[in-house]
Amino acid sequence: MNFWLKQGFNFNGIDDYGSVKLTTKKDDISLINVDENNWTELTSLKLSEE
Repeated sequence: MNFWLKQGFNFNGIDDYGSVKLTTKKDDISLINVDENNWTELTSLKLSEE
């Protein structure tokens, strides 16, 4: 946790599954499990100019 806080992330609570939620100053970040049901959604992600 200390590593991520030093990288500029902020603690944003714990989700329903007990996972720690971290945010940056700009955006919320979520970590999810990737499986055969949702992996195709990841292939369409694009980076913004920012």
